[in-house]
Amino acid sequence: MIFKARDNREFVVVTPLSNGLIQQLKAHSLNERDEALAITSDRERFGLGSYEKWLKKDRTAYALVTRTRNTNSRRLAALVWFGPESFEGAGHTEWHTSAWRSYLPFRGLGFMGAFLRYSIAEYRKLRPSAWIWAGVKYENTASQRLAESAGFTIANKIPAEGKLLMVLPKV
Repeated sequence: MIFKARDNREFVVVTPLSNGLIQQLKAHSLNERDEALAITSDRERFGLGSYEKWLKKDRTAYALVTRTRNTNSRRLAALVWFGPESFEGAGHTEWHTSAWRSYLPFRGLGFMGAFLRYSIAEYRKLRPSAWIWAGVKYENTASQRLAESAGFTIANKIPAEGKLLMVLPKV
C-alpha cells in the first residue's frame, strides 16, 4: 500500500520493523525537543527501554516509512501499534490497546488518517475478536480528532490522568 502526503511524497507500510527503523524509533523517542512526543510514554518505552522487550508483550507495530528503492535509506514517518491490554469496566473479554505517532519532519502532511484506518483493518485481520481502545491525553486534540475520524468514540474520562479512554466499535 502506498500513501501520498500533501506534498506528493510517497510512503509505504513496513511490519515488522527492521533494525534500522528500530534505531530511528529510539532516536525519535529520545528527542526532547519534540513536544508532541513529550506527552507520551515513548521515552521510557522505546528510548530508554527495549523495543524487543516491548514486542514480546504480543505487540504488533506498523511503520510508515518513506518510499525509496534502497530500503536502508527509508525514514520512519509514523507508527501505529496494537496489543492485548485490559480495558477497565468493559464487558468484553478481549481488549487490545492502540497508539499512534507521527514524527518530525513528517507531521502534518495529511497521511495519518488513512494510515491509522489501514493499520486498524490489517490488525483486525490478525485479531478479529479483539475490541480496540486507546488512551488519549486531554491536551492532544489532534490525536482525539484523528481517533474520531477512524471511528473511535469517548468511553470514559480519567481526570486524574488527564486522559480520555476511546473505544473503536466493531463493524
